[in-house]
Formats: sequence, structure tokens, C-alpha cells
Amino acid sequence: MKSNYKYKPVGIAKLFLPFLACIAIVTIIQAAIFYQIHKNDAIEKEIVEMDRKVQLAVKDADFMRKTARTLAVQLFFDSTVQDLLYKEINYLDYDKYVRRLTVYKNIHPYLASVNVFNGENYYLVPSLKLQYSEEEFEDDGTKEIISNLWNRDLNTVYARQIPNPLYQVSSSAEQYFNGFSYVFSDDQMEGGQVASAIILNFSENWVTNTLDPFKNNGDHIFVIDEANRLVCSDGEIDAHTDLSSLEYIKNIRSSPDSSGDFEAYIDGERTIVSFSSSSITGWKVILLNPYNRIVGRLQTIFLVTCLIAISIFTFGGAIVFFFSRRLYIPWNYLYAENRQLQGEMRKNYLELRNDYLKRMVFGTVDNRSLSQMGENESYNIYLRQEGPLIMVLLRIDQFNDFCSTNNYEDRNIIKFATMNVLTELMSASLHCECVDLGDDRIVCLVEYDRNDYSSKDDRINAILTQFQEYIKKHLSISFTIVVSKVFNALIETPNVLSNCSEVSHARFLLGYGQIVHDNIDESKLSVPTYPAEMDKRICEALVLGHGDEAKKQLLKFLEQIASYDIANMNIFILNFLLSVHSTVELCMKNNQLQLLNYNFSEMVQQVQGIETSEEMAEYFYAFFDHLLMTVDEKKDSRRKQIITQIEEQINSSFGDVNLSTELLAERVNLTPNYIGRLFREEKMMTISSYISNARLQKACELLQNTRMSTEEIMQATGFISRSTFFTLFKKSFGVTPTQYRNDKAKQFAKSQGS
Repeated sequence: MKSNYKYKPVGIAKLFLPFLACIAIVTIIQAAIFYQIHKNDAIEKEIVEMDRKVQLAVKDADFMRKTARTLAVQLFFDSTVQDLLYKEINYLDYDKYVRRLTVYKNIHPYLASVNVFNGENYYLVPSLKLQYSEEEFEDDGTKEIISNLWNRDLNTVYARQIPNPLYQVSSSAEQYFNGFSYVFSDDQMEGGQVASAIILNFSENWVTNTLDPFKNNGDHIFVIDEANRLVCSDGEIDAHTDLSSLEYIKNIRSSPDSSGDFEAYIDGERTIVSFSSSSITGWKVILLNPYNRIVGRLQTIFLVTCLIAISIFTFGGAIVFFFSRRLYIPWNYLYAENRQLQGEMRKNYLELRNDYLKRMVFGTVDNRSLSQMGENESYNIYLRQEGPLIMVLLRIDQFNDFCSTNNYEDRNIIKFATMNVLTELMSASLHCECVDLGDDRIVCLVEYDRNDYSSKDDRINAILTQFQEYIKKHLSISFTIVVSKVFNALIETPNVLSNCSEVSHARFLLGYGQIVHDNIDESKLSVPTYPAEMDKRICEALVLGHGDEAKKQLLKFLEQIASYDIANMNIFILNFLLSVHSTVELCMKNNQLQLLNYNFSEMVQQVQGIETSEEMAEYFYAFFDHLLMTVDEKKDSRRKQIITQIEEQINSSFGDVNLSTELLAERVNLTPNYIGRLFREEKMMTISSYISNARLQKACELLQNTRMSTEEIMQATGFISRSTFFTLFKKSFGVTPTQYRNDKAKQFAKSQGS
């Protein structure tokens, strides 16, 4: 029987339309609340990130100055450069000095030219000619710096327009280029006139390439000098443009603080300005971040959410009318959307919680918020403000390999799993909080019992040992773990973190997977001093081919620098690399060979990625073996060639009273110590003895075949002292020169009479 009843969707529409309207309204309200809650957090987080970028840029600028000084000092004390500073040089030797200065120029990728000033002349490389007088030298900027050096900071960098030394050589070269000059001088004459100086001119690309990584997502970072001029080109603005008229620049200069943040309107746009001072005199690093970029993402989310809500109401109503007969509601779709939203909120909550803990560890959380943390449960953090507390610092071993084998998401998952494991192990007896610092470090803050915490040391060591074994087994990574001293307040965490980070470099000597306690007495720490004597011994051993001695001294060198802080250790390693590079060049030059697969820049990058002294020693062992094996292939023929040259020089110049090991070394272009040892090993006698024998043999020949007086013969054979001549002659032949002549005359007369 067919029903006459017809379904009318009007009632269904009236039921669902108010429901859709409620969804839209609630979504918009929720988006507005979300926007207001997270806007300030986003701004605060962005300011922290801006400060971090500025501080990193400042550190890079400071490292640039330190690198320039290291290179200038290395060049200043080079024996070849010393000739330019303090001697009159022959133009025939120009090629030697040009090659030497060119080597230093090629060491640094941004070094444009090297200038040596000896008080009268300028020596410039590269250039059409090496030497320039005061009138010929066209770099007025260098002249002005040197002439006023007495009232300038000797340890600074000057941003300026530098004449291009290749302008007259290449038609495509610009007459000037923007760059930086570093001047090194260790003496001054009266009136402030510099007697000698080394001037290094660097390309502005050094700074621009350093700042480029910090320019992302609309950030604008640049550097000004003490005259408020741009240090390097910035987009369409040329270097050295004066920015003094800009209001926010005036605010920065008038600020009593060396660093800070403030808001300003720049070109009509609300902008957050972050700045910090560099150790280079007058330099300030400035980062501009548009306010709309910071909150723009939240605004976009809010607007998109509103549009979605309106769309839900509009299209949902149409769908309700269209599908009201079937009453189809996509519950699975709504459920999936809800799950995704919950996942995003949980992820955002974990990020905010970790960010809060990270700011607390770095000391950027204000004291009021820190004091209320025990009562504030917004992040479920229940650490006491007052101790006793300890910090456990975990540093991922072989971090470069860890990053290369795992992408960003995988690295975060591994770190999150690590923190969960450590928290679970600790929470059985101690309360703790773990935080990912974003690099290779994870920090765990542990609360001790107030009454008795001395007995917890063994328990913590056992927990960390168990943790280390579990992580190695299941995650295939290891950590260098540092346990801090007991401290009494959360406000001390920045200093404790700094100490633990310094102690963690103990793995340079101890190796990976160590558990180290911070029990260093800072009053007994040694003053960082570069082990120059060990450096010298290593290089001399390499030149002499004594590989075992070089390796032995290398171990002592690494052991000594490992006791210093990481900054000084890196500087010392760079100095050592420069010494090794000079030694390699000397070996290549002395032996007329080409070292295969050798690139100094790649060597620096590889050494900087090494984390332990054992890996460092193995790297240099392999390099030493490669160098000495290559040298040994030509050693025999080269040694014979050198001995032959020395003998020829002695036999042709024995009459020169100035003939000595040093003079011979200069003629054969080797060191006195080297040719002395080489000659003694080959001839079983010293060079001085060989010279004396050659002179005595010639004296015997002249006594027997000429009528020259003894004084004339002494002078002709290069002897200065009569007593020395007679003593050596009698010691060698058993008689005096006069007796020798008389005996030979009698023998000749007797042979004639017979």
C-alpha cells in the first residue's frame, strides 16, 4: 500500500540552521580568544629570537676582528715580512716577498690585499709593483689611519672605501671597493707617528655573508659604525650611507644600554627594533622586524577561521536544504578535524612549555614570573624557586653526523624520546624537568630533598648510567653528560649552564659517552697560554721528517690546550693549523713536490667538526704520515743535491771571512739548523769543520807553491785570527805553517839533489 505522506525538510532546516549558526559564532569567538592569548606570547618569543640573532651577529663580528688580529700577528712575526718592516730590500728579491704575502692573502677567502708599512715605504700585494713611496701610494685612507693611529683604538676594524689594487691591471675591475681595514702595530714614534704597521684589507662580503643567514621571513639586519654609517651594502642602500637622521638610530645612540629592544614606526610601519654593541669600537648590529609579520600569522589564522565559520554557515545551510531528505552528516570528517585540532593544540602547548623552560634556563624569564612558578600551573611546571637543585647537561656526541643522518622532525622526535626516558628514570625518586635547548644540548633540572641530599649522588650516577646504556641500545646515540654542583636557586641556572657547557668539553680528552661532574676549582685554572714551543717542535719534526716525534709533541699540545676554555682552544687550534700550513708549504718548496688532496680551507672545516682529542690526533696522524711519505719519495735525491750545493759554495767562497752556516743557509734558501743537521748526517762532520778543512788545504797549497807570506795566506784563505790559524794548522798537520813550508822546501831540495 502506497503512502500519501510526503516528507517536508522545513523542520530539519529549522533544526540545523541554528546549530550551524552556533558553530560559526563559537568558532569566531574561539579564534578571537586564541588570537588575544597567543599574540603577546608570539611577540615575546620573536623578541627573544631577534635578540639571539643579534647576539650571534655580534659574536660573528667579534670573531671577524679576532681572526683579523690573529692573521695580522702571524704576518707581523713572519721572518720574511720582518725584512720588509726593518730592512732595505733589493728589488731583485721582490718576487720572494710577493709570493710570501700572496700566501697570507690566499689563506683568508675575504682578504683583498695585504699592506706593509715600514715608516717610509708601503708594500702592497697584489699590485703592479711591490714598493711605493709616501708620494706614490694612492690609498689616502690608509695614510690617514696610520697618521692618526695614536688616538684610535688599535684593536678595531675600519669600514671604508678601499682603492682596488687590480684597477690598473684589469679593465673590468672597479676603482674602489667597499671593505674593512685592520691595522696592527706594536710600536709608535714620538708624536704618534707609526714606525711600522701591517694593514689587512678585507672585502665587505665577509660581513654581508655573515648577515645573510639572519635575513629570513622579512627580517632586516645591518651594521652601523660609530658615525652612524652603514658598514656594508644593504640591498639598494650603498655602504657608508649616513643614517644619523633616522629617528630609531638616534634612539639607539642615546640609549645608555649596550643592547636592547624597542618599538618604532619606520616608514609608517610599526616595527620592533633589536640592537646590540660589538666589541669593535662604535659598531652596532641592528635588526628590524615588522610587527605585522610577527602577528600576521595569527591574524591570518583568525581571518581564515572567520571565513571558514561563515563558509560553514553559508554552505552548510545550502547543504542542509539539499541533503535534508537523507539526513547525511559527515561525522567522520568532523571527528578527524577535531583530532587534528587537538594534536595541533598539544604540539603548541609542548612548544610553549619547552620555550618557557628554555627561557628560564637562559635567564630571560623575569624574577616575578619565576617566583610564582610554583603556584602557576599553566605549564604544569612544579620546580621550587629555592634549592637545593642540580643541573644535568646532556650533549649529543658526534652532532654533525646526527644532523646529517636525521632530518629536523626525526631529530625532535629523538630528543623528545630522550627527555621522556630520563624523566621516567628520575621521577622514580626525584622530581625533575627536562628542556630541549634547540642545539645539541638537553638540560635536566633535578630537585633534591631539602633535608638530606648528599646521599643522592650515587643514585643519580646509577640513573644516568642506566639511561646511557638504554639510549645507546635503543636509539643508537650517546651523550656526554655533565652533573653540576648543587645550587640553591633557579635564578642561578644561566651561570650553572655556562659552567656545565664548559665542563662538557672534557670529552675532547675523555672521549664520548662520559659522565662528568663539575668539580673544577676556578681559582686553580691555568691562564690560557699558547704552547708555542710545542708548536715549534712539531713543525721542526715535520721538516726533519721525524714523524714519531711530531706525533708525540702533538699529543702534548692537544692535552695542554684541552685544559683551556673552548674559545681559547679554538683560537689555538687555528694558530696551529696556520703553523702546519706554513710547514707544509716549506716542505713542498724545499722538496719541490706537490702534496696531493691538500686544501687548507677544507682542512680548517674538517678540524672544526672534530669533538675529541683522539679523533683530532688520528686526523693529524694521517695527515703527517701522508706528508712525510710524500716527502720521503724525494728525500734522498734532494739531500744529495743540497750537500753538493753546500760543498760547491764552500769550495768557491772559503776565502770569504763571513762564510758561515747562516750565510750558506741563505744561499741555498734553507734554515741553518736544517742544513747543519743534514750536512752532519751525510758527511759525519759539521759545516764549520768542513769550511776549516777546505781553508787549511788551500793554505797548504799556497805555502808549498807560492812565496806569499803567512799573513797573506791567512787572509787569502779566510782566517781572521792569526792564533786561530796557527792553532788549527798545527792541530791538523802537527807543525806550524812556517815549519810546514820549510819541511816541504827541504823535501823539494833533497829530491832535486838526488
